[in-house]
Amino acid sequence: MYTLLTGIIFLSAGLIAGYLWPQQSWRWGLWICGPLLLLLLLSVAFAGNVTTFLEQDMPLVLLGFAATCTGGFAGARLKKKRQQG
Repeated sequence: MYTLLTGIIFLSAGLIAGYLWPQQSWRWGLWICGPLLLLLLLSVAFAGNVTTFLEQDMPLVLLGFAATCTGGFAGARLKKKRQQG
């Protein structure tokens, strides 16, 4: 349930950002999820727990990247279709 909600939130953020700024498109996934990944990597570097990071946190980060990039790409395409038609 938590994973689905996370995916929907990141997809929505990417969709909105991609629609408002279509020239950036899928790169919004990098800008939105980049700080999250940086904080997680710093947490692993200073606190340890690499196995917890790989088993629990990394799948959520990858889901966030995939959902945000997909949402940004879809939002940019939606904006371009609305401008053409």
